[in-house]
Amino acid sequence: MLWGMSETGQVYSFGGKTMELSIETPEFQLSKIFPNENQADIARVDAARPLFEGDAVGRIQVGTRKLQNTNLDWSALKETHPETGFAYFREQSRYQRFRLNVSGDWKKAYALQIDGRVSGRR
Repeated sequence: MLWGMSETGQVYSFGGKTMELSIETPEFQLSKIFPNENQADIARVDAARPLFEGDAVGRIQVGTRKLQNTNLDWSALKETHPETGFAYFREQSRYQRFRLNVSGDWKKAYALQIDGRVSGRR
């Protein structure tokens, strides 16, 4: 539901069918976030899980690139597993970005959990 107020103080409410949610994250260098001892700069994304409330389906894509001056390559759009909530990948690169779609009767969406690991240095 969306609420609004006019300059004269009248309150308006807007409602309707829940629309599909689409979010694209900024680019990360996940190897700097994941704990590692070797100071590696390549990370592998194994899975991602959108955290949301409601009866909905999440779908995720991972965008990767080796260098910032190259084009972004997007993985196939993967649906989350109904029991674990994760979409599974094996995307390895230096820079990562995520696209998230949630469709259905969702109420709140608040995070994206990323399962990955440092995988080496080039």
